[in-house]
Amino acid sequence: MHERLPHGRPNEFSNEVVEKTAKLISDDLRKYSDLAESGEELEDDIAKAIHYACSIDAYKICKQLDFMGWDCDEGLVDDLSKSHFHHTDVLYEIYRKWIEENKLEPKYSIGDNVVFTMRGKEEFGEIVKIYPDVLKYSIYCEHLGHIREGKGNGIHGFIIKEEDVVDHVISE
Repeated sequence: MHERLPHGRPNEFSNEVVEKTAKLISDDLRKYSDLAESGEELEDDIAKAIHYACSIDAYKICKQLDFMGWDCDEGLVDDLSKSHFHHTDVLYEIYRKWIEENKLEPKYSIGDNVVFTMRGKEEFGEIVKIYPDVLKYSIYCEHLGHIREGKGNGIHGFIIKEEDVVDHVISE
């Protein structure tokens, strides 16, 4: 069975992640829109909206900003469209730091058959790619209709965190 990772993976909506993401989004908004709010106030509102929405989706952020008294329109949704990219960059930077500080390495190899948890349910599949810089795997599940890389269009696998791989299955 899988051993717990030390100190746990950083949360994707932790204060650190949200504040750094909000700063990048705010910088973009000041560049590409006519927002006159001060930098700190703008960053605070964006951070609150992300926390309230529990999402980095531009529309959901706008909806929260609207509840906070902003005058949101399609243009603001467009301006926020890069939010996901900023969030991913910040999150992966924090993951890499966490992996380095804890000297973590992938425990499984390409070709290993594993059991993993996804949406509260156990599934099984084969590891086809490893992302060591963020401690994740691409897991191919033929029984779920995945298509092998290079064999056509479709889903090639799920991206699964190391800690969601719960067991290694020995092939006979």
